[in-house]
Amino acid sequence: MSNWFKVAIEQKYITSFEYDSFQNWEEIGRGGSGTIYGAYSRDIEKTIALKSLYCDDNISLNGFIKEIKNITRVAHHDNIVRFFGITQGITLQVINGKRETPVNGTPIDFMNIYCDAWNGDPTLRPSIAEIRDKLNYIQM
Repeated sequence: MSNWFKVAIEQKYITSFEYDSFQNWEEIGRGGSGTIYGAYSRDIEKTIALKSLYCDDNISLNGFIKEIKNITRVAHHDNIVRFFGITQGITLQVINGKRETPVNGTPIDFMNIYCDAWNGDPTLRPSIAEIRDKLNYIQM
């Protein structure tokens, strides 16, 4: 997270929401810098729009910061989209080991390949060739 976000959160200029506090996600659309979702926020008890940036590079991040600054300058007007805050999203969850729950009926061999591929120690992860070979032998 950029230093600007850290300072803005510490100074309470913007709010940081927990990623898990949103439910009933629906994709609304895609743009040049990210995907827009509608989701219900349990924290503010409203359905809101969420913007997920495509990449975490400085160009996208700086553009997003500029967008936030512009929106918050005119947030008092009824016809302007209100900025509620940010969430660090799934990136930190993945870094901390969280993964999707397998769909019911997913073969155990596939789940094992998936877990091996996300091993926290990169030296223990299978190569793409090893993954391909294992996928070829999965019994459905």
